[in-house]
Amino acid sequence: MVTANDNSDNVSVLLGAGNGSFAAAVNYGVGDEPWSVTVSDLDGDGDSDLAVANRNSSNNVSVLLGIGNGTFAGAVNYGAVDNCRSVTAADLDGDGDSDLAAANAGSANVSVLLNDSSGSFAAAVNFGAGNGPYSVTASDLDGDGDLDLATANYLSDNVSVLLGRGDGTFAAQTTYAAGDGPTSVYAADLDGDGDLDLATANHYSNNVSVLLNTGEPDTNPPTAPTNLSTTPGDRKVTLTWSANTEP
Repeated sequence: MVTANDNSDNVSVLLGAGNGSFAAAVNYGVGDEPWSVTVSDLDGDGDSDLAVANRNSSNNVSVLLGIGNGTFAGAVNYGAVDNCRSVTAADLDGDGDSDLAAANAGSANVSVLLNDSSGSFAAAVNFGAGNGPYSVTASDLDGDGDLDLATANYLSDNVSVLLGRGDGTFAAQTTYAAGDGPTSVYAADLDGDGDLDLATANHYSNNVSVLLNTGEPDTNPPTAPTNLSTTPGDRKVTLTWSANTEP
């Protein structure tokens, strides 16, 4: 079990005994006011690593690589933007390793940090979300095989969906109304139709919002290519035309 400790600027690791009990906590220093933590194999060695969202003056994500025996190396910090509240790990660019996405409540965006396969991360690239995103999740929401992002926007009472292009970049957000003050968002097939729906926990309205995925494909016809040219003399032309309408 791992906890992010907002007041002591560290994370606690409590190793399970296998019977429902846990050893005493071992603490590891991270950035200023850690708000959430996720567990994933970030360096591909088969051991669990930690990524921590630090929300206050440090405004960064701390990565602690696992040694393999339940202990962790010191934190390496990567810049996010402002008031980082949540971090999730997923393969956002389709290269087989886990990247990071962080929700920045103070700057109304999501930071994407791509993994170089060793557990080190490129500089953050930011994508706009709603006002005050407190939580981010990564799932294939449109069924195209690429991971998309959804954020719970605490101050604008809605959810932002950013469809992934498969290369670690994302289309502009589409927003959907939620309850009052959503603080977390989760993706799952809630109606059994094979696609992923969204649920948010709403702080001020004391309820849960369920947003069912319509599963409807993009019905806009692709634009046919025009003004094609080829090199004279080879007596042939090869055309490659993708009907993908994703921006």
